[in-house]
Amino acid sequence: MTQGTGRNGEGTSDKPQWLARWEWNFLKRATVFSQSNTSKNDAPIGSLTFGASESHGAYTAFSSAGGGQLAGFTAGSDDSYKISQYMQETYYQAKGLSWQQELHTKKVKDQRDGAQTIITGGYMQIGYFPAASWPSWPQPIELAIRYAKVTLSDSQNGSHNETSVVVNWFFSGHNNKISADYSYGKDNTTFGKKENYHLMRLQWDFHL
Repeated sequence: MTQGTGRNGEGTSDKPQWLARWEWNFLKRATVFSQSNTSKNDAPIGSLTFGASESHGAYTAFSSAGGGQLAGFTAGSDDSYKISQYMQETYYQAKGLSWQQELHTKKVKDQRDGAQTIITGGYMQIGYFPAASWPSWPQPIELAIRYAKVTLSDSQNGSHNETSVVVNWFFSGHNNKISADYSYGKDNTTFGKKENYHLMRLQWDFHL
């Protein structure tokens, strides 16, 4: 049995944390970890997933570092917050094409004053190796586009969205690749800077 106290979390909770996840590999093939269809497999892979969880504790956010707080939330103790989360995702790969999408809803109820905030967010991403259709293209190059958005309600109104275009060049799969991307975002949340921004990144990943 787990509790909503995070990794090595402090405090206690009288109520257990529960989690549930259901995944349907509707093409009867196991999904792979790679977000890109580097193998350019002819046999398609696809899945549909739903999940849910509920916890009580001092934290509104969790990561590998342990429990913490979302922006705009103060530190709590014991059963200060009730967290309810729901998610849905899809995944598909075939012939150089890759698709993935996630949708999340998180309800944070402050047990101390009854305030409730609903956070809805998600992203969709599609990538393609043009060489799968046009052999004159360099085989290792993938083009991709990604859109993400988070919307906040009640005590933290606003939204944050970002659109990115990506070019990946795979020398040896994900063990040796160069990625270049450009992102344009709009942050209109009450705790953000309320600004539009541009990001550019060039990254080389190399694993021995």
